[in-house]
Amino acid sequence: NATAWGDIVNRLPNTSPLYNPNGTYAFGNGVLGWNSLSDLYESGFYRRLQNTLESNFALTQKLGFLTKGLYVRGKYAMSFGSGSTKYNYEQPSIWSYNPATQAYKLERPATIPQYSINSSFQDYTRTQYTEASINYDRTFNAMHKVTALAVAIRTTDEIHIALPRSFQGVSGRVTYAFKDKYLIEGNVGYNGSDQFSKGNRYALFPAGALGWVVSEEKFMKENVKVIDFLKFRGSYGEVGNDQIAGFNYLYRYEFTNPPAPGSSNTNPSYYSLGVSPVGQVGLIEGTLGNDKVSWEIARKANIGVDLRLFKSRLSFTGDIFQEKRSNILARRNDIPLYTGLLSSKLPALNIGKVTNRGYEMELSFRDKIGQLGFSIGGNYTFVRNNIDYIAERPQKYEYQAQAGNPIGRPFGYIWTGKFYDTPDLTNSAVAKPVGALIAGDLMFEDLNKDGIINTDDRKYIGYSDLPEKMFGANLGLEFKGFDISTFWQGASNVSIRPSGPISNEFGPNVQPFHKESRWIYDPSRGLDTRATATYPSLQIGGSAYTREASSFNLLNAEYLRLKTAEIGYTLSQGLAKKLRLANVRVFMNGSNLLTFDHLGKYNIDPEYFSSLGSANGQGTGAYSPQNKFYALGLNVTF
Repeated sequence: NATAWGDIVNRLPNTSPLYNPNGTYAFGNGVLGWNSLSDLYESGFYRRLQNTLESNFALTQKLGFLTKGLYVRGKYAMSFGSGSTKYNYEQPSIWSYNPATQAYKLERPATIPQYSINSSFQDYTRTQYTEASINYDRTFNAMHKVTALAVAIRTTDEIHIALPRSFQGVSGRVTYAFKDKYLIEGNVGYNGSDQFSKGNRYALFPAGALGWVVSEEKFMKENVKVIDFLKFRGSYGEVGNDQIAGFNYLYRYEFTNPPAPGSSNTNPSYYSLGVSPVGQVGLIEGTLGNDKVSWEIARKANIGVDLRLFKSRLSFTGDIFQEKRSNILARRNDIPLYTGLLSSKLPALNIGKVTNRGYEMELSFRDKIGQLGFSIGGNYTFVRNNIDYIAERPQKYEYQAQAGNPIGRPFGYIWTGKFYDTPDLTNSAVAKPVGALIAGDLMFEDLNKDGIINTDDRKYIGYSDLPEKMFGANLGLEFKGFDISTFWQGASNVSIRPSGPISNEFGPNVQPFHKESRWIYDPSRGLDTRATATYPSLQIGGSAYTREASSFNLLNAEYLRLKTAEIGYTLSQGLAKKLRLANVRVFMNGSNLLTFDHLGKYNIDPEYFSSLGSANGQGTGAYSPQNKFYALGLNVTF
C-alpha cells in the first residue's frame, strides 16, 4: 500500500507510538495525528470488479481469379469495459495518553461502518477499430517479389460522458525484392484526427527504406564462408502525433466565470444591477483558441546492420538513428511584459523543436558442447534528446537557457563538495547567500562570480529521471535435462531528486545517513567531522539550503537488477512415456531477486521513481518498492 508506505516514512517514532499502554491505538503528537496501523488493520476494504469484453472479426477474400496474389481483407475489433467498486469504510477509535497523569483522552471516536456500491472505479469505455484493405503479393520468375497494400482504418475511443475521440486515415505500401538481395519499400499515409479543427485534421506522412543483403552476393558466398547472413538497411520517414494531452480541442475559445469578489464592485466582471443593486456575475475570457493547431511531426532516419555468423550461432543487430520532432505544442513565454499579454492566456502553438539521437545494439551467442548447451545475449540502447527551440523568456545568463538541454533535466545549484566553516562566515572573499547561514551549511558554486549565491547561480544539472542508457543480458544453460536461465536489466545516465521525508533532515524524520555522516565541529565534546562529513550540519527544522534543488540532493539512480531467474528439470522422454505423458517439467523461478544501485541508504527503488506524478508518495521516493516474487511450478503435457 503506497499510502501506508508514505505514512511510515513521515511518522515520527518518538512522538507517534502505535499503541497505548492499555492496548488502544495511540494518537501521538507528530506530524500525522492519525495512526497508520489502525488504517491498515481496521479501516475497511475495497473490492474492485472489472469487466472487459473483447471481440475481433476478420474476413479475407482471395481474388486470384482476377490476378494471382490479390486478395481483400476486412477487420473489426471492439473492446468494452466497465467496473464497480464495493467498499466498507470504518475507523477505530484513537486515544492520546498522558504518562504524567496516566489519563486517556479520546481524540477520534470510532465511526459507524459505511458500505457502498458505485461505479467510480472504472467508467464505461469502448474502443472500436475498423479496417479494410486490398493486398497484393506475388513473385515473378523466382527473382522479382512484389507486394502492395492499400488500407483504410478508423478508430473511435469513448470514455463515459467525455466526448469520443476519432482517428481515421488511408495508407499504402509497395515493396520490391530482387532475388531477396536488393530491397526497396515505399509507404505513404494520409491520416486525420478530430483533435484539430476541420482545416488542419489531415496530414500526409511519407516513408521509404532500402536494403542490401550482401550475403546473397556471389563473391560473399564463394569467399566468406563464416558469414551466414549480412544485411545493410536504411530508412527515412515522417510520422505524426495527435496525442496532445492537456491541449484537447485547442481551436475552442474558452469563457469562464470570474472569481467571486468580496463585494459587487471589486471585480470588473461583476455588475450591480436593479433599483437595489445586486452583484451579477459576468464572463471573463479564458485561454484564447488556436484553430491552426495541427500534427506534431517527427522525421526519423535510421541506418542498421543485421549479421549472423558461424551457422547462426553468433548474431548481431545494430542501429543508429536520429529523430527531429517539430510542431511540438508549447506556450510562448518570450512575450515581453510591456505588451500586457500573459503567457497563461495565450494558446499553445506548434512551435517546439526537439532532436533525439542514439544507437542500439543486440548481440547473442548460442552453442552446444557435448551435452552442455549454453546461450548468452545482451542489448544496449543509448538515446539523448536536445531541446532545439521552446520559446522561453530571455535569460540573464546563457547557462540558464532551457534550449540546448535534454527534456526534464533538473535545474538547480551546483554543490562544490564543501561545507561552510566558521571562518568562511566572515570572509568576504567567500561567496555566500544573503540569508541566514551557519557553519556546516552547503557551499554552492558562484557561477556569475558576483560574490553572492542567489538564483542567478542556478543552471541545468545532471540527468533527467528517464535514463539515457538501457541495457540487459540473458544467460542460459542446459545439461542433461536441467536448465537455468537469468535475465538482467539495468539503466544509467539517470538522476532522481527525492523530496520531503527521505531526502531532507527533519522533514519530518532524521534518517540514519543524516546523522551518521553529518558535519559537526564541537571541540568541547571532542567532535570534528569536517574532513569526512558528507552531509551538512543538522538544524532543528532543517536547513533551507539542503532543501534547495542542487547537485547535492540529485541522486545517481543507475542500477543493475536480476529481473528474473529460473531453474528447471525436464524428465527424459523414456521416463515420461512410462508415465504415459508427453512431457514433464518442474521449475522454480523468481523476479526482482538482486539489485545493485546507489540508493540503498535511501530505501528507494530505482524503478519506482517518476516525476510524472507524486500521488501516494510517487515522485518523492516514499513509495513501496517492488516485491520479490518466487514460484514453484509443474508443466505436464499429455
